Amino acid sequence: MGGRTAAPVPDPWLEPVGPYLDRLRILGRSDATIANYRAALNTAARFFAGRACFGWQDITPTHAQSLAGHLLRSGYSRNSMAAIGVAVRGLLRHLGRHAAADGAIIRTGAYTRKRQPYRLEPEHVAAMIEAAPDALQRALLAVLYGGGLRLSEALALTLEQGRQLAARGQGIIMGKGKAERLCIIGRPAAADLAAYLEARKGTGRPRVVAAPYLWTNIGPGPWHRLSEYTARAMVKAAGLRVGLPGVLPHDFRHAFARHLYRGIGENIDAPGDVGLDLVRRMLGHANPETTLIYLDASAGADPDLRRAIAHHPGAR
Repeated sequence: MGGRTAAPVPDPWLEPVGPYLDRLRILGRSDATIANYRAALNTAARFFAGRACFGWQDITPTHAQSLAGHLLRSGYSRNSMAAIGVAVRGLLRHLGRHAAADGAIIRTGAYTRKRQPYRLEPEHVAAMIEAAPDALQRALLAVLYGGGLRLSEALALTLEQGRQLAARGQGIIMGKGKAERLCIIGRPAAADLAAYLEARKGTGRPRVVAAPYLWTNIGPGPWHRLSEYTARAMVKAAGLRVGLPGVLPHDFRHAFARHLYRGIGENIDAPGDVGLDLVRRMLGHANPETTLIYLDASAGADPDLRRAIAHHPGAR
């Protein structure tokens, strides 16, 4: 969406946007996400303002549907078009304009089918970790699974946080929406992480040893911080090594949630809602409905869990 000369957005279009973005911020959206929503809404507002509309209240379903054609003719990518549609739809629903919001659904093919998580079992995860070719990849896989972390959370870990996790098996991390939470990775992952830290120290390369970030390359070549692209490639390669093509980092988070919930049910004499709440807190979710997505379909149909969610203070 960058690189285009943007005309000013008229004030009547800006006024409702502020409260809507404030609501997203309260719901835990990051600053980057808020900025992307603002830019998307400004792009849409410029288009609608040129269609004899004087504010978001004037938008009809027809206006909303014409937005996709305009973006396509203007050379926007499919992902950018979908992102603008999501932002506009959210604002219109926030303003109570549901019919217009339905018209703003932009079907570009970019998000027409959401990929289902790989159903990893404990033996799959163990095989991938065991087959890792070096200490870095072994530790990364172990921490992603052991702590149920998002990839962004794992890559944001500092060297000091890594040392704490390796020494104690737990530590405070910064989650989504800058919310702090306790992360417990367990003894096996802590041992793999300690081995990586030892290998990192053993490189004898000052920039590698002194880097403030946890994940750095420890092999030959210039020093660099581990990127998201490289981390995803490592996870994909880990799956291929054991005959599981297409594994993504987030599949480890789903596996962690299912295995933890299953383990609580098998080893702890407690109601299902206790297990759900523990998994919710470990994943860093505010809403238990989100946690339910990560669990087995059978758990999702559990009437006790549904009853617990209905009375959960985080349910919206």
